[in-house]
Amino acid sequence: VKVFGSIARGRYDNPIRQTGTDETGQVLVALGEMQNRLRILKEEESNAAATLTGRIRAALHNAQSAMLVTDAELKIVYVNRAFDTLVSNAEAALRHDLPRFSPVTLLGWSLEVLYTNPSRCRAAFSDMRSTSVEEVTLGGRAFRNLACPVTSETGERIGSVFEWVDRTQELAVESE
Repeated sequence: VKVFGSIARGRYDNPIRQTGTDETGQVLVALGEMQNRLRILKEEESNAAATLTGRIRAALHNAQSAMLVTDAELKIVYVNRAFDTLVSNAEAALRHDLPRFSPVTLLGWSLEVLYTNPSRCRAAFSDMRSTSVEEVTLGGRAFRNLACPVTSETGERIGSVFEWVDRTQELAVESE
């Protein structure tokens, strides 16, 4: 009973004494085989998930679009290379409107550090259910921000992906 309970909780390394050839012995042999198969399936599933996660991370990291990812509480958990470049190039302008801004310390901070009105940021994105596009002006630079919710298989929002595009030059050309 303890072994069955342990397996039900996801532990697959339980010692099982397989003695005898009666029905109880046969059940113990089958239980040992089931535990071993479940352990192998769990390892294969973990390896496949790690491989997929690595591929997705590599794809995001090498993408030309400037992207960041937040968790459900809007804490920045990932920024790609293009986003690092974007905010590093615009750092002086961004600091004009966001004095606390530093591209080096974005990970772990709330998304609110990228907005002049943190409460509006929280209201707009904390319960986001569909894609949104907004224009943001910071330090004289114009950015288009495309935000998409990330949901679990059950539909629960587990985070968000944000794509930032610096449109400053484009708008200057249009204006000219």
